[in-house]
Amino acid sequence: MKRNSKVFWRSFFVSFMIVLAICIIFAGIGECYKQIRRIGFGEYKNAVGYSDGEFHILDFTI
Repeated sequence: MKRNSKVFWRSFFVSFMIVLAICIIFAGIGECYKQIRRIGFGEYKNAVGYSDGEFHILDFTI
């Protein structure tokens, strides 16, 4: 029983760190995109948004 809980917490911690790293990467990409649009094109545009019935992710519209 002790070994099973040790394996569980270890795998939980590793999985949590991987998910956290992926979230930090996506947040960094979004912030970089926002600053590039502000400095390069002079427009204040978020990386992800919803307006006029359209969903925007970076430069893609869905």
